[in-house]
Amino acid sequence: MRFLTRTPEQVRAESDPATYLSPIDADNSHTLQDPTYQLIQEVHSVSEIVPDKLEPHEHKPDPTTVQTPRAVANLTEATRRGIRASSTAQYTDEATRRFKIDLVQHKQALDGSSIDRVREEFRAYLRGLRLLDDRPDGRITIRGASARNHVCLVMDRVVIRMLADLDFGDVRDGYARLRGYTIRVVDAWWQRSLMDISHYEGVDFIPVYSLAYYYEELLGCASSGAMEDLWPFMKRIP
Repeated sequence: MRFLTRTPEQVRAESDPATYLSPIDADNSHTLQDPTYQLIQEVHSVSEIVPDKLEPHEHKPDPTTVQTPRAVANLTEATRRGIRASSTAQYTDEATRRFKIDLVQHKQALDGSSIDRVREEFRAYLRGLRLLDDRPDGRITIRGASARNHVCLVMDRVVIRMLADLDFGDVRDGYARLRGYTIRVVDAWWQRSLMDISHYEGVDFIPVYSLAYYYEELLGCASSGAMEDLWPFMKRIP
């Protein structure tokens, strides 16, 4: 019975890091100092997170810029609640600790830009990390099976304000009230084609509480068509 009464701290200290990885990554867990499941998020309309206090001569910041840290914090909390709804408290605690969002903020490139432009900026980010190769036939190859290399989240002004204003309410009903809030995801693999008759255009919307589930589903495919196979994702969740 000792193993049934361990504290969360003991669970974290004694657990194999591979326990929290997908089977794809588990064999390589010994090379990871702090394994995380991670998504990339492009900020669509702000340039940088500004300091809390400004000098008198400085301009008043864009409200959405100030709201960005709170928006990301609330998105993390929504993810935690989504995990907790289908797992133990100990697992939720560990999974949330390993959750990470990388923000890509570039006002000149992203402010008011189209989804195609967002996709190109995401690809440029992957090229900078040497995770994307341009093929002679005009298509691309993305290295690695990690879902974070395949899709990115998009935060425009509306989404930033929505996330920053999230009211989780009571613990018991906080999960249910999140069902109506979604965030847009962009497929790095998708390319426009005159021959393609599909209605899929490399974009989908997912509930803010389902990032972990969406990540897991993407890992199940880990291919250029993974996001399209899940589209529309809203039909796959309760």
